[in-house]
Amino acid sequence: MLRVQQMMTQNVHCCRADDSLESAVRAMWDHDVGVIAVLDDGGRPIAMVTDRDACMAAYLNGKPLSEIRVADAMSKSLVVAHTTDSVSDAEQAMKEHQVRRVPVLDGNGRLAGILSQNDILREAARERESPNKEITALEVTATLAAVGRPRVGMLAPSTG
Repeated sequence: MLRVQQMMTQNVHCCRADDSLESAVRAMWDHDVGVIAVLDDGGRPIAMVTDRDACMAAYLNGKPLSEIRVADAMSKSLVVAHTTDSVSDAEQAMKEHQVRRVPVLDGNGRLAGILSQNDILREAARERESPNKEITALEVTATLAAVGRPRVGMLAPSTG
């Protein structure tokens, strides 16, 4: 059985809730990532902040990123996986909570990595020719469809 630890991205970039959103976005740009884990003083993840979160915070507040704290834009809830979880279980959590990435915790509750849809897609592509597939195209398709499904209560885009 494939475990999260085998597929997760280990080189994770982090920030603190009291950092400026500008510094978080700079880290995203510098490292070519779309998400930064937000850690507490003990090195434990408390939230995630995405490039989209930053854009929406700047738009809604009408302020430059340097005047907005990460705490004002970061996620309000956190879905996590553990290094020993099966990839299938992590994928199910991603579907249920409609998230594209989950922080991965070690046995001490500290950040060990991030598991993303891209990690799962890359593994499925590697296994494409293998007779013993851990991740099937059907599973990947179901996860992508569930995560991309419009959330209840969200407005549909205008077509006019």
